[in-house]
Amino acid sequence: MVDSRCMEILEMLERTPAIVAGIAAQVPESLVTLRLLRGIAGDQWARSGRQEGVGPVAIAELPRRILDHDLAHLNEIADLLADLMPAHPMIAGLRALAAGGPRSSRAA
Repeated sequence: MVDSRCMEILEMLERTPAIVAGIAAQVPESLVTLRLLRGIAGDQWARSGRQEGVGPVAIAELPRRILDHDLAHLNEIADLLADLMPAHPMIAGLRALAAGGPRSSRAA
């Protein structure tokens, strides 16, 4: 069911900003978006719009797209730390949080 999966993804997204709040400049805006998405029910998930540079996007796709985008940023931050400070203690944690996510925000 799309609603339960979307809610599961929303819950994951709501936990992520608390972990990366110090490095995520868009946390307040993301939280507003998540709150708006929580208010969507039933067949509203099938509604769609057009995202600049992407094309048609259904509301049901947004939680996964947001999560993938945030996970990609975690991977990019881990890559940057690995390049600049290979022994940095946050690298492993960032990689664990971003597990399964895109390696680049360009792909998200």
